[in-house]
Amino acid sequence: MTQPVASVLSPAEMEARIAALEAQLASLEICETCGGLPCGNPHFCELCSPADRRGTPRHHLERHRRRLADDVALQPKGVARSTVEALMYSLRRGVNELTHPDTLRRLSAIDNAQLKAVCRRLQNFKPEIATPWSSEKVAALIAKWKKLHG
Repeated sequence: MTQPVASVLSPAEMEARIAALEAQLASLEICETCGGLPCGNPHFCELCSPADRRGTPRHHLERHRRRLADDVALQPKGVARSTVEALMYSLRRGVNELTHPDTLRRLSAIDNAQLKAVCRRLQNFKPEIATPWSSEKVAALIAKWKKLHG
């Protein structure tokens, strides 16, 4: 069985190692192009750097940025649909699922609009899939959600 490094090195040796690591860290430079420490793709950044210095026209990039911003604005708020679906799948097993950590984590992540949709879906379960939730069980879910959201 090997001993931990800390018990093998003397305090002076430990300080020397720390000083060497600090010197290595100080020698690293942040890439001016990508901001990486160290640069993640030096060849690419080397090619981009002259274009950045020349101030290559980027009007086409601005158009793409606007389109991306529009797309982001159109995305629904709240958690990913997959999280809501995982929550629904676990709640098929009944109100006792509100005691399981994974279910509580997913429940705490959804927003108010998603909570309303989940409540409607729980009450509209098809009997061959799961037992539809009563209004009392839905009220328990809402109370748990409010408690998680403080």
